[in-house]
Amino acid sequence: MFLKEAFSLFKLENTHVSVGFSKFAAATPQNVLLLKNSPVDQCKCSTHENHMLKLKALKITYGNNFWIDYLCDSNNLVGACWMGHCAICKDGKLFEKARENSEKATPVTWKMWEKDGNTGRIVQNVKEGCVGELENEVVSGWEVVLEHVRIKRIQSDLFQKMKVAKDQSILQIDSAMAYSCEYQNEVQSALWSRQSVNLFTAAFLVEVITTHHMFL
Repeated sequence: MFLKEAFSLFKLENTHVSVGFSKFAAATPQNVLLLKNSPVDQCKCSTHENHMLKLKALKITYGNNFWIDYLCDSNNLVGACWMGHCAICKDGKLFEKARENSEKATPVTWKMWEKDGNTGRIVQNVKEGCVGELENEVVSGWEVVLEHVRIKRIQSDLFQKMKVAKDQSILQIDSAMAYSCEYQNEVQSALWSRQSVNLFTAAFLVEVITTHHMFL
């Protein structure tokens, strides 16, 4: 959600409070980063998160300048560098070069999101190894992450253009929460027979105007 969208919702829900946008923005919690201070391709999928967790263990910050440092040309999303065809930077070569003097034998732990083989659920596991092994992990998944980020940026650029287009509109729908339905004074044995209701939130964007909706 953009800061101005949050401000609009705040005004709708708190009509008795008089506050301007600047003061509202200044009250943002320290742990909540503004969009300009967040990676432009951030998405919460396991591919992206695992890549950032590995980098974090190596004390490398994944920010907006990350790919600028490790690609010859980070601007052209259909160029050789992003497509993995550049002889200079493909397969994480510039990353390996930047890490040449790291302490390869230093013990290190890192976290990874993985599917549990028994339950099938996604869980966060802790891995142990040395810095050299972790760097190899980063490099081995480099091209997969690179293509993932490339597609995400292309989609994001198109989304931003459609938001301001006068002849186009965008409907974005997300599954927000699943609720279980229960009777008042429900008997204990009915616990396993409860029905669930999925709540969906939607944002409808026309030019620069955004309206929010909610439905079951």
